[in-house]
Amino acid sequence: MQLRLTVAARGTIFTFAVWALAILVASWWSDERAGRSYGGDFVTFYAAGAMAKVDADGVYDRTALSKVESRVSPGAPSAPFHYPPPLLAALRVLAKLPYFAALVVWTAASAVAFLAVTRLAGADTATSLALALPALAVNAIAGQAAGLVAFLALGSASLLTKHPLAAGVLAGGLAFKPHFVLVVGPLLVLRDRQRGLMGAAGALGMQSLAATLILGGSVWWAFATDLDDAGRFLTESAVWERMPSVAAALLLAGCPTWVALTGQGLASLFAVISALRVWNHTTSSPRRISATAAATLLAAPYAYIYDFVLLGVPLGLLWREERSLPIRTLLILCSLAGVVSPLVAYWTDVIQIGWAFPLLVLWLSSRGSGTRGEATSAPS
Repeated sequence: MQLRLTVAARGTIFTFAVWALAILVASWWSDERAGRSYGGDFVTFYAAGAMAKVDADGVYDRTALSKVESRVSPGAPSAPFHYPPPLLAALRVLAKLPYFAALVVWTAASAVAFLAVTRLAGADTATSLALALPALAVNAIAGQAAGLVAFLALGSASLLTKHPLAAGVLAGGLAFKPHFVLVVGPLLVLRDRQRGLMGAAGALGMQSLAATLILGGSVWWAFATDLDDAGRFLTESAVWERMPSVAAALLLAGCPTWVALTGQGLASLFAVISALRVWNHTTSSPRRISATAAATLLAAPYAYIYDFVLLGVPLGLLWREERSLPIRTLLILCSLAGVVSPLVAYWTDVIQIGWAFPLLVLWLSSRGSGTRGEATSAPS
């Protein structure tokens, strides 16, 4: 289909692009002034990959890793590496490049992955890109891989009906951030148990084998001993303002840890059930994919503002389906979630509204799902 944009759409894309680029350049300039390397979390990723060349087990020792981080970026604060060995193996390969070249490859891969999943989901690429640009800018500044998460989660949802084996392979790729598989996993089990799970198991097996061959078997024990520390990261974090989960919102409001975790558990259960309900009550691919994206973000106990990239595709899909001005205004507001939610949290000190944006998108996705609609345009 030939892409045709109205003047208003072109203006929106241009405005968002300039705004996102300005934020990215300002962030990099600030890092330069402070004597830090660009890339936010990528400093930790690159340091982990570099350290894995000589001591993969030591990557999961925060003290040892912080020494390597200080060499990569002397002015940057240290951060732990809590990711599974398959990602560490990939970072070991990436760290063979100079830092800036590796950062460009990492950031470009995330952007390309997002563009690819917009096509795979049948969304209008330009509209989805325009609505996702603020989140993509935050992702680039943070040096994260939210575009890859979106590709794996939403690509799996897009392929599940006609190609469950491939859907399972993509879902298995989410092992590097397993908290984002809470919705896609049940979908695989309930929609096509045999082929979907076979694909996921195959992907997990290949990743694990590759990591073991590259890093050695002992790295798995080092990772296992780090899990307790990783589990405390949510409840002991000092950045709940930038974490759009129900648990973070409750912790920021001063609730006890058990209340926050219980609230998150209920939110995750609600998100999974809501997504399954949409899949069971409509054959509309845009509605199904949109519900999956929103539920995936809402269900995740740990999420960050760059993860609002997950909403880019459903915002593009819903923009095409929803013609009313009030609904489209809500969609534009959701596109700015990565900016609005932390600002509200910082202004109030106790209110985190980030979770409300995926909840809103989930509601919009479920509108009209009580009757089975006609399947539409996710490519086979």
